[in-house]
Amino acid sequence: MIAFGFTVSALGLLIFRQVTTTDFTYMQLLPLLALTGLGNAIINPMINTAAMDNINPQEIGMASGLLNVFRQIGITVGVVILGLSQTNAYETILKTGFSGSSIPKAAATGIQQALIEAGAFSGHAIAWGQQLVKTPYAAKVQ
Repeated sequence: MIAFGFTVSALGLLIFRQVTTTDFTYMQLLPLLALTGLGNAIINPMINTAAMDNINPQEIGMASGLLNVFRQIGITVGVVILGLSQTNAYETILKTGFSGSSIPKAAATGIQQALIEAGAFSGHAIAWGQQLVKTPYAAKVQ
């Protein structure tokens, strides 16, 4: 069951990595999050059972506490690594995306900096915002 749960969760994450683009919507994200969540729902009870299987009754509290501490550390480190890799990919795409375009260099540099400072989700709002839509290069930025 643990291997199956990891497979389901990994499948959701791999599909998520392959299909996310700058125009990816929240509704497209929901099935991938549900698939990953289903995998986690299968994994967690089985890992708890396996970890607590051969623990002496007097040490169950300590073992349970350690299990939860290490789970929380893993989640925290995993989220940080995911966030850093997504931020790095976002900035790389923005830095290379404007090269060779017809957008004036000063405008491209300003827009790139604004999008990087705003971050991926706020940057999306800027790219489709009222101010940028009025410019002749809105489609290139989007």
